[in-house]
Amino acid sequence: MCGRFHLEPDEDFYPRFKLKHKDDDYPLQPNHNIKPGQIIPTIIHQDKNNKLTGMKWGFVPVWAKDPKIGYKLINSRSETIFEKPSFKHAIKNTRCLIPATGFYEWDEKKNAHLFQLKGVKYFAIAGIFSEWKDPQGEILTTCSIITREANKDVKDVHERMPVILDEESENEWLSNDDIGYIEHVLNKPTDKSLSSRIVTL
Repeated sequence: MCGRFHLEPDEDFYPRFKLKHKDDDYPLQPNHNIKPGQIIPTIIHQDKNNKLTGMKWGFVPVWAKDPKIGYKLINSRSETIFEKPSFKHAIKNTRCLIPATGFYEWDEKKNAHLFQLKGVKYFAIAGIFSEWKDPQGEILTTCSIITREANKDVKDVHERMPVILDEESENEWLSNDDIGYIEHVLNKPTDKSLSSRIVTL
């Protein structure tokens, strides 16, 4: 599971994620404790460019009757994402990047551990999103973080971790609709080297 994450953007954030300009529609702010239910920064591919936008963290499928289901769907498992009715349309058609500078997991003693990539400031978590319409016709855009089995750096704290994309795979994740490619990205060995430290939230 990934229940909190960390983003501390500077001016280098925009070129890092191939964003053409600062998006006034989504004012980017540092947040050391990003939580489910909040509007979070995400990146989509739109009109041949990457676009920064805000989505509510907690996936609401298009067929859902009640948006509260989103609180149960903050994460989606890479192993079953193509099979689950909640996610199988989104993984094929509506994928996003969730930029981060770290993510948190809790150990058995309830200590929060901040995990960050060694030698790398920013990384992109693989995500999916949905556009849900309420009875009044208002659209709510929501997202889910895709998780996988933890690697050696995380497994002593938690059995799951986010799917962290290779930088060279990020644009393909957004724009390549080939199912074989998507499965390949989700099933690649987890070889990211992560540092961790106990923090207070």
